[in-house]
Amino acid sequence: MMRRTKVLGIAIACSVGLVLAGCGGETGEALPGDGKTVTSTAARTTAGAASTTAGSAAPGESGAESGSAAPDPVDPPEPGDKPGEGAPATGPAAEPAPEPAEPTPAPGGAGLWDPCALPESALSAAGLDASTEQNITGSWRPDWLTCQWQSADGAFDMTVVSTDRSLDEVRQDPEFKEYTSVYVDGRDAVKYRSIQDVNMSTCAVSVVVPDGSVMFSLRLHGGKPEVGQSCGQTAVVSEALAAYLP
Repeated sequence: MMRRTKVLGIAIACSVGLVLAGCGGETGEALPGDGKTVTSTAARTTAGAASTTAGSAAPGESGAESGSAAPDPVDPPEPGDKPGEGAPATGPAAEPAPEPAEPTPAPGGAGLWDPCALPESALSAAGLDASTEQNITGSWRPDWLTCQWQSADGAFDMTVVSTDRSLDEVRQDPEFKEYTSVYVDGRDAVKYRSIQDVNMSTCAVSVVVPDGSVMFSLRLHGGKPEVGQSCGQTAVVSEALAAYLP
């Protein structure tokens, strides 16, 4: 009887231990000898903290924590690179050496006879005032040598032009009219008038020379001249000066 009572006491004690063990499992403590982790409440707290850590990167570490690769470091510029391509400017670029200036051609055609070289004695004999000489090269064409004088009595002016064109080319010039073949000091020549001359106050004659021809162009001053007066005066002056042509 005594032994049965002792056994019954041991059974009641074991039952009480089992009840206490079940209550401890609800509080999240592991059973003795059990290898399992803590309660679900603790697991949820731990998982939430881990999620927060994974989703929130520390300042300056966003690329590493979020999985984005950090940018590659920029290589320093190589010496000799052009400005704008990574090379630092080393100072103002050297300016290229200026090209040598082309020589300015002398006015007038090379090799042409210069009418301004006519001697004063010849000019005076032709009725011209040598002191009124004007070198107006380029007034007709850039490569033609041109000189002009006033007559001694102020009745006309005479322009002498040294050109490189033949008498045939003179006849084809549309700026003139009334072409007539003549002779001046034994040389072939052609007489003509400007198409703009409406009152017969001008006349010209071109005389052949080795390098082309020389034009004597006369213009009367004053009112309307008599018929043939301008060309008659041109013939006198050109004849007096033709002896000095080349």
